[in-house]
Amino acid sequence: MITMEKIGNFKKLHIPVFLFIIFLSTQLGIAVADELVAEPSSTEVGKNENLAVDFTVKVDSNDKEIGEVHFSAPDFNQVNFFSRGQSSQSSFSYDSVNGQRMVSTFSQMFTVILLPKKAGHHVIRDIKVEVGGKTLRAPDLSIDVKDVGVLAAPNSGSVVQRGNTLPQGGIHSNTQPGGNNFFLKTEPDKSTVYKGEQVILTYALYTRTQLIGPPQVERYPTVPGFLKEDIDIPILKNDMRFSPSVVNGREYQRAVLAQYAVYPVKEGKLEIDPFVGKFTFQASGGRMGGDDDDPFQMFNNFMRSMRAVTETKSSDRFTLDVLPLPGAGQPSNFSGLVGDYDISASVDKYSLKVGEPLNVKVKLEGRGHLGSFEKLPVSWPADFELYEDKSNTQFHKTGYSDRVFDYMVIPKVKGSYSIPSIEISMFNPQTKSYQIRKTQPIQIEVGEGSLGSIYQAKTPSKQDAGSVGRDIRYWMEPKASSGSKHVLFNVLALISLLGSSGFLVFSALKRTGILKKIGARLEKDLQNELKNQAASLISDTKPDLNRFVIEVESFMTQLIEALYGVSIGSVTRPELVEVLTDQKQVEPGTVKKILEILETCENYRYSNGESDKSKLQEVKKELRFVVHKLL
Repeated sequence: MITMEKIGNFKKLHIPVFLFIIFLSTQLGIAVADELVAEPSSTEVGKNENLAVDFTVKVDSNDKEIGEVHFSAPDFNQVNFFSRGQSSQSSFSYDSVNGQRMVSTFSQMFTVILLPKKAGHHVIRDIKVEVGGKTLRAPDLSIDVKDVGVLAAPNSGSVVQRGNTLPQGGIHSNTQPGGNNFFLKTEPDKSTVYKGEQVILTYALYTRTQLIGPPQVERYPTVPGFLKEDIDIPILKNDMRFSPSVVNGREYQRAVLAQYAVYPVKEGKLEIDPFVGKFTFQASGGRMGGDDDDPFQMFNNFMRSMRAVTETKSSDRFTLDVLPLPGAGQPSNFSGLVGDYDISASVDKYSLKVGEPLNVKVKLEGRGHLGSFEKLPVSWPADFELYEDKSNTQFHKTGYSDRVFDYMVIPKVKGSYSIPSIEISMFNPQTKSYQIRKTQPIQIEVGEGSLGSIYQAKTPSKQDAGSVGRDIRYWMEPKASSGSKHVLFNVLALISLLGSSGFLVFSALKRTGILKKIGARLEKDLQNELKNQAASLISDTKPDLNRFVIEVESFMTQLIEALYGVSIGSVTRPELVEVLTDQKQVEPGTVKKILEILETCENYRYSNGESDKSKLQEVKKELRFVVHKLL
């Protein structure tokens, strides 16, 4: 029995003597048998839930070469495979022959993330690894996969419905074992939504132990079938803030890892991907038993309590029910907007002269996604000519977004005019009804002007647009040195001056083929500029990677929009594939390369510049291929 006297004597040990004992014991360490251990996160999972299997290869020397872990799991799809690093552990052991000895174990840890293909009883077999020329094996793992929505209750043959409510309204399925001290959860703020409705998607960490060092992201979630906007990703900034929370009657500390706003673009049951990260935390002290008369037992317990464990954790998969928008009450001019938006309009002046530009700004704002809203139904007065039409969308961390449409119109005849109300229709998920919002009419007075006051649009010069990544519109700028461009702008100015007579001139030019030749010249200039931008990106041997990614994405946006009139930011990836392949007849191989470029750039940005930089070299090869095919 350990007495206070023994504890006092133990504390009086001189530190050098104590360290000498540890050193001596290390030299006389006991060899342990090599082994492979395979542990599933659970032996019972849902059909749409991830299964994590941890493999630990334990050896008696860190000089042994450890090969790749192999296994057979034909009933599962492999989502990812991670190496979780190495660890070493030492403890004292007593045997009757050698007395007190130190036992040392060196471990290599791996984790595989699997997704079941179907429900049923499945077995993961033939688990093995090559270590130092010999094969280590682990027992087969039996996994029961249940249909969506049901999970067998522990120690019974009954079936219980899954689904619990977390603090702050998050909903999750109860897939974690009751005794788990550390897990991740996927927490959408609602489980049933309408198509296009906003869902706040949170990935949270729950822990009852102490984290050591910053966590690492192994895999960011992808959400096919959704539009996605970032709200906040604290794990990237190592700025996770913990707060008390209770799950299944147990107290945890909860921290948000990442939060997104997602918007389903199709109906039915849509799966939300898990978040996967690597975490190092302090292991629990474990059982403090053993031989009470063993003077090293207190040291063993202390060392066990200080042991750091690194594990790869995955949040659960979640299936969202997406309802179609109701047909009843849908207006004939339904805009497709889902959410609750306000609309307002303003002008920079209420009185101007013929030929002077009038700037009109229309702003939509509210909770929802406005990025895919293409065009406003504006009815300009008959004597107003639209010269410029551009828009910009911003998404805010509050879940709100706004889209601003900027127009420049020019009155051609004096008089009193009214810009009529601009109307939008929307489906409001909160009221489950269609609503219409509109602006107030705007009165404009146009006075007498002169021919010299006719406005001619001037886009940025070549010098202004020279850097890669800016809009390539300078090729339309009229210059004396560019004959075809100069002729085109003179023609447009002449048509504007002549009014209705200009259409006769336009028709004559069209019949003679002059406009066609001018258009071909302009198209050739545009293609040459695109080629020059691509060559600049490809030839940059030591690019600033963050800037390189931004410029490549900007170039791809300009390329697709210039050639096919498709805005990449306004469509989902599946929609982009459909438009390019089916409507624009782009070869599937070229479309695949375009998607690979966009995905690599996006993954690099989400990984905060810490992804495999060699992949960015592949972007240059793919970019060369795409430019060759399209230009």
